[in-house]
Amino acid sequence: LSEALQKVIEADAIVVGSPIYHMQMTGPVKNLYDRLFPLADIEFEPHISYKPRFAPKKMVTVYSQGDPDPQTYQSYFDYTAGTLFPAFGLDLVENLVVTRAWDPAAVESDAVLKIRAYETGKALAKGK
Repeated sequence: LSEALQKVIEADAIVVGSPIYHMQMTGPVKNLYDRLFPLADIEFEPHISYKPRFAPKKMVTVYSQGDPDPQTYQSYFDYTAGTLFPAFGLDLVENLVVTRAWDPAAVESDAVLKIRAYETGKALAKGK
């Protein structure tokens, strides 16, 4: 865990991907997020709150799902990005959602998603 955390601290950006099973990210990705808590300091007064211990990192999430509507789990994505990521110093740049993931042809033909992914990668490479 120490080695993995050190790699996150040293990284210019973080990209995390997961299929969506049973309306949530997979267990291993949730475990990863649980293990990022050493990246946050806890303040107890006036109430429990978390703040990042290190400089902010740009982050991209990539989720794949069978549902053809990319908005189906948006509230879940927003919840995760709004509660966990800021505490760890992770600044969500983009959330890419691959739909109909059971069908490689459908994924391959999604020109809009491919352009978004390309532009997101370019922005990360430029440090934006």
